[in-house]
Amino acid sequence: MQPKEILDNIFAVDRNIRYVGVVGPGPKYEVMESRMREGVKSLSPEKTDKEFVEIIPQIILGAAERLEENLGHVIYSLIRYRNVTLMFFKVPKFTVILSVEPGIYLMPIYERIQTLLGFSN
Repeated sequence: MQPKEILDNIFAVDRNIRYVGVVGPGPKYEVMESRMREGVKSLSPEKTDKEFVEIIPQIILGAAERLEENLGHVIYSLIRYRNVTLMFFKVPKFTVILSVEPGIYLMPIYERIQTLLGFSN
């Protein structure tokens, strides 16, 4: 599946998904595709968003990957802010980052994206 197709499919999962980005594999984590949901305004400046999307997988997933030998491959990670929840999904060819409205029960979103990206528990 191509990055643009991934974005379109993930936005179709739930209307509470605000943003989706597809970032290339490490160590560079370059943005391949990135988009806010139509009609949704970013909570941070565009420059900050771009910098965050390029650096956070290195920090969050890079640290988590150090335990993979003992715990198995990283599948996803969450960061819960007051105004938004960030989800990171690691698949072999890229990392998918999305933001979701705060206070949303994430398990149904996780399960649908898990299936969409082709991995299971």
